[in-house]
Amino acid sequence: MTVRTLQRCLPETAFAWIDRWSPLTATAALDSHAAVGQRLARAVLADSDEPSAALAALDGFAVLAAETEGASDYSPLPLTLARTGPLNPGAAMPVRSGEPLPVGADAVLSLELADVAGKSLEVAGGVAPGDGVIQAGDEFRVGEALLPAGHRLRIQDLGWLALAGVDRVAVHRRPRVRVVLAGGYSREVDGELLGALVGRDGGELKGLDMAPDTGTLTTTFARPDADLLLVAGGSGLGDNDHVARLLAEHGILAHHGVAIHPGDGAMLGQLGETPVVGLPGAPLGCVCAYDLLGCRLLRRLAGREPLWPYRGERLPLSRKIASRLGRLEVCRVRVVAGQVEPVAVSEGRLFRTLARADGVVLVPVQSEGYPAGSEVVVYGFDEATVMSSTQRYDPHG
Repeated sequence: MTVRTLQRCLPETAFAWIDRWSPLTATAALDSHAAVGQRLARAVLADSDEPSAALAALDGFAVLAAETEGASDYSPLPLTLARTGPLNPGAAMPVRSGEPLPVGADAVLSLELADVAGKSLEVAGGVAPGDGVIQAGDEFRVGEALLPAGHRLRIQDLGWLALAGVDRVAVHRRPRVRVVLAGGYSREVDGELLGALVGRDGGELKGLDMAPDTGTLTTTFARPDADLLLVAGGSGLGDNDHVARLLAEHGILAHHGVAIHPGDGAMLGQLGETPVVGLPGAPLGCVCAYDLLGCRLLRRLAGREPLWPYRGERLPLSRKIASRLGRLEVCRVRVVAGQVEPVAVSEGRLFRTLARADGVVLVPVQSEGYPAGSEVVVYGFDEATVMSSTQRYDPHG
């Protein structure tokens, strides 16, 4: 009987293969609200000055600054109170914040420095030219780049674009991801997980297909119709594991087996111009392999940084983490009272370790773990996780 084994590559070898893929260049025009979170394909340029004329920056009185020189509480200066412009010498005019500054005025006197007495205004303090004024073009000038190409559109940018009258932008299209569920292990679980993870990492789920036999899988491989193909299950060496063989027959099998745990049965390859990430069918291995490999590749195609969605915080270990040399260990942990606590090692193959965890600690290939009391970087599961650091995993230690 011949015993088959995986020729596992080192994580950095897998990362190097992934990192040769470039962000997609295809673009799409979207409403600004729909484009939040995506990269701009082109710079957004202003087609006019904003504001187009000087505006009052506060409620008060439009004045000629030179006519307020020397005014104080003890020596107020009188000005005629006008109601319509242009502003004549020796006059002041009430203005509200955001209103155009009348012709002839160059400053706005705050309400605190003025006292209305009938048709006169007593000025109790001086102002300099430009005080209380938003000048024409202060926000932006015609032709100015409001947002550069490659900028990831944020919620606050919507207001900036609205100020410029921009309601549609050109963005790099989200990578279309097809998820194929091969084999027969917890398909519903893998599909639910991968669909959500694709959305988290900037992809668009193109399809979630069942491939229970080689015929269906062969048809999918012949026409992946996606920017990235994720195949869950069928990645092992059993009699019913056909993914690696079919990938090699129809495209390129670059790596079958990666020295990571859980998830060492992962594979990398391509079908034509479409990269393929094969993931274990067991849900725990599927998620861990995706976060290490599929996530990195999808985020590269989407042009997202960092390549890891996690946010790291360095915290002390309450008890040791043990790891085997020669593989990258994804250790699930909880954070309790400011300390890192590994989830039960005895349950190491169970998905419950992930469900109970607050995050993970990544133990490098050349390490046997960390002793109690040492500080380790804890990574959250998504970008909403609040962490204090932006450290990334270094596969070299």
